[in-house]
Amino acid sequence: MNLTIGAASANVPLALQDPASLTPDARAQRRASLGRSHRAVGVDPRYLQLPEGKRLWFVHVVLDLAVHAGCLGFTKHVYEYALGADAHEAEQAVRKYFAGLAPDSDVIHAEPRLSSAEHPEELAFPDQVRRLDMPAKPLMRTLSS
Repeated sequence: MNLTIGAASANVPLALQDPASLTPDARAQRRASLGRSHRAVGVDPRYLQLPEGKRLWFVHVVLDLAVHAGCLGFTKHVYEYALGADAHEAEQAVRKYFAGLAPDSDVIHAEPRLSSAEHPEELAFPDQVRRLDMPAKPLMRTLSS
């Protein structure tokens, strides 16, 4: 079964299982396929590269105020991917992102752990990986009258 996300994302396949559970060949094929899909929808190629010495981190973030986080609704707990040489650098990337996105809310806890996805291409939205070396992708804004 190959599930896809909305039409605006040009049918980028969703990951139905942990990439680490795939065989190396299947993982490489899936990564190449996702990379083509990402390029087709205009993802900045820099987001698809893993700079030397950097790794992907999955970060559990706890905020002091509830924010609206898509399908999670209003919550103080959000989850981010970050790029960093170590856990501290990944945490700093997430803290910098939230300082710009929600200046009224403070990150009271950020717990990075190594991601099971080892390459940005393995993520459905690699352009949402928080990085210190690139500015955050701007949020979509609503039109005002």
